[in-house]
Amino acid sequence: MIAWLLDHQSAVQSYAWLGTFAFVAIWESFQPLRTLAGGTAARWSRNMGLLAFDILIARLCVPVTGVAVALWAEQRGWGILNVAPIPFWLSLAISVAALDLGSYAVHRLMHAVPPLWRCHKIHHSDLDVDCSTAVRHHPLEYLIVAATRLGIVALIGASPAALVVAATLDLALSVFNHGNVALPEGIERSLRRVLVTPDMHRIHHSAVVVEGNRNFGNAFPWWDHVFATYQSAPARGHRSMDLGLDEARSPGEVTLPKLLLLPFRSRPAVASA
Repeated sequence: MIAWLLDHQSAVQSYAWLGTFAFVAIWESFQPLRTLAGGTAARWSRNMGLLAFDILIARLCVPVTGVAVALWAEQRGWGILNVAPIPFWLSLAISVAALDLGSYAVHRLMHAVPPLWRCHKIHHSDLDVDCSTAVRHHPLEYLIVAATRLGIVALIGASPAALVVAATLDLALSVFNHGNVALPEGIERSLRRVLVTPDMHRIHHSAVVVEGNRNFGNAFPWWDHVFATYQSAPARGHRSMDLGLDEARSPGEVTLPKLLLLPFRSRPAVASA
């Protein structure tokens, strides 16, 4: 099973992402939580354009994959888990949780450090939040996150199999928790105990500064509780809250060329969402 997973890692991750994207896209098309402020076609074109830039630049600038780094560390006995004699299943669980904690930490830094916020705020400039927002990242942010993840993999000593599992969960859950959908209250309340839900993550996209600096988790909600960044609901409610950035409130300010140039504009680099 492990050998098959490693041999088919790209296909597993691609199908998980595409399957989740298609499911959430259909769901929010028929049962959207919020009325969209702008046209879907233009937004999706911009977001997919950013994704294309991200993939191209990442392949050119970060040719080493996380699995390659995990194999390299495993062969040399480097990393915390590679020197700890623990069962594979426990190592797998710790790796997945630790990688998600690493993502939480990097996400908080993206909001706290002005140069990093300049790159990350493109993700928050979406005036609507739906499944396509999951891929709305500036290429510079994409490179920073990819390079940082390689370092985290080596430090943890995560196994290649654990990395594939973690990456697959990360891709699928990122699409899910950006969905413009609402779960039944009882299901949402129960699911939020173990996974980040759309209602939980949508608060992070609020145009209100305080709310935009809450709920940083992508896969698991625990880190927001542990580090006191959790908020249960937006002050104005999910249907009435404003999303996006104060500095980019019209479609003309978030065209693809302007999004690519946004980190270099002279506006104050303050994490406002």
